[in-house]
Amino acid sequence: MYNSHLFLFTIGPVQSFIAQARKTQDLYAGSKILSELITVAMETLNNKYPTTEFIFPTDLKATSKPNRFTAVVTTDKDIQTLGNEVKKAVEFHFVDVLGEKVLKLQPDSITQLNDFLKVYWVAHKVTLDASGEIINYATEIKQAEKLLGATKNIRYFSKLEEKGRKCALNGEYNVKFYRLSDADRTNATSQIRKLKADDKYSPTQAEINTYVIKNKLFMDKEQEVFLILEDDETIPLKLLQEGEGLCAVSMLKRFFEADNETVTNFPSTAKIALLDTLNKNQIAQTYIDVIRSINRGYADEQIYYEENLTTKYLQKQGYKKLQSELGYKSLKENFDRMKKSVKDDKLILSKYYAILVFDADGMGSKLGACKNKEEHQKLSELLGKYGQNATKYIDDNKLGKTVYAGGDDFLGFLNLNHLFEAMQVLREMFNTEVNAKLPEHLKLTFSAGVAIAHYKTPLSEVLNYARAMEKKSKKIENKSDDNIKKDAFSIAVLKHSGEIHDTTFRWKEEKIYSTEILKTLTNHLKEKDISDKFITNLSETFTKLLDKNGDWWSNASTPAQKGTLNDIFKCELERFAKRAKTEGASINIKDFCNNLYALYSNHLPFDLNLQNFLNALHICEFIGRHLNKTISPTQNQH
Repeated sequence: MYNSHLFLFTIGPVQSFIAQARKTQDLYAGSKILSELITVAMETLNNKYPTTEFIFPTDLKATSKPNRFTAVVTTDKDIQTLGNEVKKAVEFHFVDVLGEKVLKLQPDSITQLNDFLKVYWVAHKVTLDASGEIINYATEIKQAEKLLGATKNIRYFSKLEEKGRKCALNGEYNVKFYRLSDADRTNATSQIRKLKADDKYSPTQAEINTYVIKNKLFMDKEQEVFLILEDDETIPLKLLQEGEGLCAVSMLKRFFEADNETVTNFPSTAKIALLDTLNKNQIAQTYIDVIRSINRGYADEQIYYEENLTTKYLQKQGYKKLQSELGYKSLKENFDRMKKSVKDDKLILSKYYAILVFDADGMGSKLGACKNKEEHQKLSELLGKYGQNATKYIDDNKLGKTVYAGGDDFLGFLNLNHLFEAMQVLREMFNTEVNAKLPEHLKLTFSAGVAIAHYKTPLSEVLNYARAMEKKSKKIENKSDDNIKKDAFSIAVLKHSGEIHDTTFRWKEEKIYSTEILKTLTNHLKEKDISDKFITNLSETFTKLLDKNGDWWSNASTPAQKGTLNDIFKCELERFAKRAKTEGASINIKDFCNNLYALYSNHLPFDLNLQNFLNALHICEFIGRHLNKTISPTQNQH
């Protein structure tokens, strides 16, 4: 007898697996691995039952997939056996296929790999009508989702006792792979000599290894960890740096990077920060190729910054050929030539970049609002195509680089020169490519979080801030109208000095895009059409009037009194802006101030107060200092 089921399948952990990263390649590898695993699950199910109908996502060939899928499976076989077969196929691919190199070098890693993945699935039996449609689809899909949620709440904890140093990426599992550093060798030699009371004793490599394992990695047995010497190419230096220790799961990520060209070529945070300059200056583009030719084919974009042209940095990063006097001289000559060319073109070597995360609001409720399977599939198809087009827009136009774009969620890097423009285009695309083609009851809003950071700020910290900003943007609501909420973005700037500013706005209020106003302000500051003195003066004048909530009208008891205070603020805004306008600059101060004031006043019903507005001004001023000035087409011919 044939039975039909709604089959829901999910793989985790998701955010932690992706976010546990020291470099952008780690981040991208985590995303690609999860996408590959869900593809294995979908293909396994499809191969066993070709009549399977996928609802979300619908495209098996999509390069970027979410960590879950929903399908309708009709079979006369035992559904329990089928679900377990799909689950085993995913686990086998992760451990035995992706983990093959890890296990070959360190067989003891099998315990960690087996422990890591969390795979859940449910098969909810449904009834079809004569046309093959699921009866009461909206009710049935909600029930299936509840069952999946209940299944995920049942946590199975394996007893994995590990005493020793934890992985540098995830901090959860013990180190299984470690590359010795010069400091390890020096320290071990010194301590071994003390133990032997012989200042001239020369320890063997085996003695050094034993000392490091016991006294730095805090392990008892040498076979517990795979030790690599400084210059051993068994695991290349770019996969495991000196003094870096990784668990089996993190090492699997690194091997995945090495085996996938798209991951290997994923740009570093430094390259994202420099992207606009590299696109506009030929000498800047070729500089790194010259350095690679000197240094055995390897160089990282951090070599564009003078602060890194030190013996300590070159040694740590494996620039062996550049540590000699002749090699360093060649490096410095090429650097000086590149720097002069960049300066002549009025470009800068920016050190800041942005991470953008966004997702559609209330996806769970919208899926529950689907009246039938066809509506669910339509929503899935539109979101999938939007994800592909969003990736194409960012990547093909060299505005940054996409980590993943599942349609309803996105994670990517953006160069600051294109931040506000890209944010607005992505939001407008969502309306035209998704919402415009959906019935009213399925239309979605869109919340985003942005973190702007120095290229040396730990990547996991920047990503956490971006996620926090996304969550903050989802809390926006109009105090006088419960139906107006979310559909906003929040931006945080993490300065290298430790200072942090953040601001939040709705995407659009009174038909005005907030990103357009912020972009215009930033461009005027960048081009020196107006001095940033007006921001300083405005902030100094009103900050001392603010209360602890960021408001300045604690004593204003009526709307009229608040209106009067706002009129005063608008007058002061115009006064400071007029004084700060650069002579001869093509900026209409009246229009400029009207737009800024509208940005402020339109968001007061959302409890986005004066402090929030002043923060936005400071953020735009900061971004403006890290942008390239507009250059003529002939300037980039160097």
